[in-house]
Amino acid sequence: MNNFKYCLVLVCVFCMACNPKYYSPNTANIPLLRTQGQTNVSLMGDANQFGVIAAYGLTDQVGLMLNGGVFRPRDLENGNGGSGNFFEAGPGFLAPINDEFSFEIYGLLGYGNLENHLPSTTEINPETNGDISAKAVKFSLQPNIGYRNSVFELGFTTRIAGLRYFDIDGDLIFENEIQTDYLRDNRFNFLIEPALMARVGTDIIQFQAQIGHSINTSNSTFRQEKWLLNIGANFTFGGESY
Repeated sequence: MNNFKYCLVLVCVFCMACNPKYYSPNTANIPLLRTQGQTNVSLMGDANQFGVIAAYGLTDQVGLMLNGGVFRPRDLENGNGGSGNFFEAGPGFLAPINDEFSFEIYGLLGYGNLENHLPSTTEINPETNGDISAKAVKFSLQPNIGYRNSVFELGFTTRIAGLRYFDIDGDLIFENEIQTDYLRDNRFNFLIEPALMARVGTDIIQFQAQIGHSINTSNSTFRQEKWLLNIGANFTFGGESY
C-alpha cells in the first residue's frame, strides 16, 4: 500500500500494497492555543509513518502552525512499497471562548513528494519498471474547537483542503491503466477531513490519540486512504496553565 502522508507532517505521504493509493490524510494539528508565547509540539505516528506537528502563539490573537512528516513503510515480500515526505505551515487566528473552550482557525500551505514502486506489476508489463513519482501542493483551511481542563483535552476539526499533483513521472501500469495518466486526470482533489483528538496528562506532557476521516468530494473513487488513526505525545510550554 502506498500512502502520501504527513504528517507534519503532512502529514502527506504515499503507500502501496496490492493496489496503488495516492493520498492519506496527515495528522490534523489541533493545538488549542490561548495566549502569546504558548508553544505546542506533538510527536505522532503509527507503524508506517512519523510526524512532528507544532504551533506557537505569536500574540494572544495570532498563532503560527508548522507540520511535517515522513512515510517509510517496509516493503512487502514481493518488493512493493513506497515513501514520501510532507511539510505545511501557515498563520492562524486565536479566539478563546472562555476558560475551558477554545476556537482557532488556520490557513495552511503544504508541499510533498512521493515515490511508489510495484515490481510485482512488471511480470505482466515487462517493458516497465513499475514506478511512479509525483509532487503535490495542498491548500487548507482548518478551524479547530476544543475543551480542556487540568488533565484532559478534547479537540475537533473539519479541515477543508485542495490537493494538486504535479511533476508526475513513471511507467507504472495497474489493472491495464497507465497510472501517470490516471494521476494527471485526477490531479486536483477537493477534500473535507474531520478529525477528533484527545489528550490526557499534565500541563506539560500529555498522551495524545487522533482519529480522522478524509472525504474526497471531487472523486469518491480516487485511490486514497480514507482513515487516519495514530498516537503520540504532546508537549505544551508557556502561556496559560492550570
